[in-house]
Amino acid sequence: MRITIANHIDPAIRDRKDLRAWTQRALWGAHDGDLLVLCAPPDPGFLKYATALTGTDPNRLQVVVPPPGRFGGRLLDPQMLTHPETLEQVRAHLADLGGDKIVEEIWALWPSASVARFATALGLTEKLPGAGFLAQGGGELVNNKAVFRMLAAAAGVPVAHGTVVRDPAEATATTLSLLQNAGAVVVKQAHNGAGWATSYS
Repeated sequence: MRITIANHIDPAIRDRKDLRAWTQRALWGAHDGDLLVLCAPPDPGFLKYATALTGTDPNRLQVVVPPPGRFGGRLLDPQMLTHPETLEQVRAHLADLGGDKIVEEIWALWPSASVARFATALGLTEKLPGAGFLAQGGGELVNNKAVFRMLAAAAGVPVAHGTVVRDPAEATATTLSLLQNAGAVVVKQAHNGAGWATSYS
């Protein structure tokens, strides 16, 4: 069985508001017997819909909802992953299922250092691929589009023509140059993606 952490990008990197619906996409990868850690109970309608399409028995999924933390349950507070109440719930579910030896993998939507701390607290570090890397904030490095472009350029990996910019003036100049040469431009944030629209006020 797999423990899935339905988190999102760490608040220290990007401030988000209400991600209860967004993070429930973790249900698409759930299989019978899995344990999911969600910031709020799954929406019954979505749970029924998703599991009907994946062939998963919703009655065979275990769900743990940590204490609401500083985000009031609208977003999984990274600190709540190692809250005693969270760990107690997870251990209780594992005991009911046969103990922690049945855990094949710990997987998270966002590769946060808090997930590594969670795995360590449960004594399951070896079940989290790259746990040591993640514990040192490696998730931020590998999820950064700017860092990807830098590494790709250094390794000679072909990528779309463009560059990394750091301020609006650089972005404007680069955009105009690319439009003159290519006729089209895609602008991406270093962090963010998956079709997520962001507005600022």
